[in-house]
Amino acid sequence: MAADGHLPDWFLHLNRWKVPKWATIAAWLVGALFLIPYPAWVYLATFISSTTVTTYIVTGASVVVLRRTAPNAPRPFKLPVAYLMGALAFIFAFLIPYWAGFTTYWGVFALILAGLPFFYMYTAANRFGIRRLNAAVLGIIYWIILGLSTWFLIYQDIIVPYNAASASGTALTFSMKYFTPFITYWVLMLIVTVIFTYIIHMWANEEGKRHISSGWWAVAMLFSVLILDFVGPFSVWKSPPLPFPWDTVTAAIIALALFFWSVYSGILTKDLEIVLKEMGVIKEKK
Repeated sequence: MAADGHLPDWFLHLNRWKVPKWATIAAWLVGALFLIPYPAWVYLATFISSTTVTTYIVTGASVVVLRRTAPNAPRPFKLPVAYLMGALAFIFAFLIPYWAGFTTYWGVFALILAGLPFFYMYTAANRFGIRRLNAAVLGIIYWIILGLSTWFLIYQDIIVPYNAASASGTALTFSMKYFTPFITYWVLMLIVTVIFTYIIHMWANEEGKRHISSGWWAVAMLFSVLILDFVGPFSVWKSPPLPFPWDTVTAAIIALALFFWSVYSGILTKDLEIVLKEMGVIKEKK
């Protein structure tokens, strides 16, 4: 991440044994912090798997976008019916974190959003012409809002009561007592995420504006999974508002819409242009 400009350069430092010392220490610290909300390995493994699979969602759309933006690139293997296969890959990659359940995904959601200020402070500052101080102020405010709202509105108001009910062998009854803090959290974080990212968009150079504009579908994807998990059978309710199989059908339809949006948003990036030039697909101008 540091090599790509997403973290400070000192994460690249190697000690005399050629080990990235600070990156290793940071990885150990972050890993140890995960044991606070997830004290058992099975819960930690579920969380990590859900976080990893969430990143796979982009793959199905990427196959189709690359067919459009780099049609002449050499392909040792060419996937047949790429549009269909890409759509199916996108839908199933969307469903897997949804199937992980609300008690897992709320943490995945918060963790992914917590990475957004790093995009502001490092990627946008290093590549898109944003003043780092301005981006840092936005990022810190975002962290504070995310941390406080997640702790009080999700963890204290929903997860703690659910854990207490689970200890008694039952689940929560769907009511406004739990729906109100959730919808407040969902709307608050959506508004803050859109406004803060749009501010970065306004400050960015043309390349940054193109990248941010092409990524709004990912924001919609994260918030879609969260609300589906809250109302579906993988949530915390005795009787969920959206029961099986209609929850999975609804999730698949939303995923398909997001797939089309993501494909439409795909762009030819400078990084891809460099690769295509190295492959000889794009000729250097003399």
